[in-house]
Parts: sequence; C-alpha cells; structure tokens
Amino acid sequence: MFLNAIVIVAREVIESALVACLLIALVCIRALPCRRVLWGFSLGAVLATLYGSSVDIITPWLDYRGQEVAIVAVHIFMVGLIIALLLKDTKGPLQLDRSTSWLIILLIGFSLTLEISEIGIYVGAYSGKPDQFTSALLGSVIGAGIGISLAVLGFYTLTRLRVETSVRVIYALFALLAGGLLSQCVQILSQADLLPAQNPAWDTSSVLSETSISGQLLVALFRYEARPTWLQVLAYAGGAAFVIWLTMVRPKPSVSTQQHLE
Repeated sequence: MFLNAIVIVAREVIESALVACLLIALVCIRALPCRRVLWGFSLGAVLATLYGSSVDIITPWLDYRGQEVAIVAVHIFMVGLIIALLLKDTKGPLQLDRSTSWLIILLIGFSLTLEISEIGIYVGAYSGKPDQFTSALLGSVIGAGIGISLAVLGFYTLTRLRVETSVRVIYALFALLAGGLLSQCVQILSQADLLPAQNPAWDTSSVLSETSISGQLLVALFRYEARPTWLQVLAYAGGAAFVIWLTMVRPKPSVSTQQHLE
C-alpha cells in the first residue's frame, strides 16, 4: 500500500509538474512576472475540486463514456493551448498581454485538474479504512515530494542553459508532451469503443516495461506506451512533428539581453 501510493502519486504529480516546469522556465527566461503562474495553480485546485466532486455525475454520460470523453476533451484543449502559446513565442519573445496571461493560467490550471482530482479520489478511497488510510496518505505525501523535486530539478536545469538552447529544449519537450497527450486520447477513445481496436504496432515491454521505474517515469513524462497501436503512433508522431514544425519554421525569437532570474 505504502509503496503503491508513492508510485501512483509521484506519477500523477510528475505528469502535471512537467507542464508547470516548462511554463515557469519559459516565463522566467522571458523575464515575465510569475503572478499568472500562481493564478494557474489556484485555477487548477478549483477545477480539480469541481471535477473530482462531479465524477459520479459525468461518468454515466454518453452511455457511460462520459469520464473518458471529459479526459480526452481536457487533453485536446491542453494541446491547443500549447500550440497557441508556442505560436505567440515564436513570433517574438512572449510579452505579458491578456492573451498570454490567459494561456499560462489555463494551461497550468487544466494540467493540474485531472491529476489532483485523481490523487484526491485515490486517497479518499481509503478514508473509511483507518488501517490503510495512514499508509496511503503518507505514501502520497512522499510521492508528491518526489514529483515536485524532479520538477524543481528540471526547472533549475533549464534556467542554467543558454537562453537559445533552453528555449529549444522547452519547445522540444512541449512537442513530446503534445504528442503524448494525443496518443493517450487515442488510447482512451479506443478503450471506450469510440475508435476501432487495433493490434499493437510493436511490443517493447521486454526491453522497457511500463511497470519498471524508468518505464513509469517515461509514462508520466511522455505517455510512454510499450504496446502502442498504429493510431497511437500516428497521433504521437503527428502531434510532436506539428509542434516541432511550428516552432522551427517561424522566425526565431531574438536573444534578449534579459537574463534568467538569478
């Protein structure tokens, strides 16, 4: 129970922490105020609470496919926000205007919505079992600490690089994140019988299992799938390639004399 809680919560935190890490790093590199980031965290907490309390209402929708469709909608919305934000940045270094503020707030907020609600549901499931609740809660706290620590390490690494290099790395990681979200959408829709079932394109579970530590980390960061279908492969490659194309063909942002926050 204790170890399971650590792994489950760490994975959920890492999934949302990656978005926050990349956004905060980009905000700092562009020397923008971090207030919008805090608003995004607040929005995420509110949305997670609302979603978690509405799961029983959402689930029966669409012939009991409501939860799957809701998750897919959130993921697609996040991909749209990522594309819009990177599009603004590739036209020139981000400026703090109303649209940028809302993109930052919404992207952080929605990236936290599903993960926080799932953690709350997981811990809440043991609230009536005192002998297991303590282990689940303590494991969740440790798992959250691991996820946050990795995000802080990632942020520190990105902000220590040269500005141009850091921006390119952020673009690339956002591209992988977008591809992973779209691939996961395909998987969820297939499991809900809203897309045709397919045989796996390949099987790398013998090389890198999803249940291993490194596999769990890749699942959390980039939605690694050991046995993806061709639809998932197409969604992942197409989404990532589109974001990379978008960031590469636009004019490169000028290297500002503004430096990273010390």
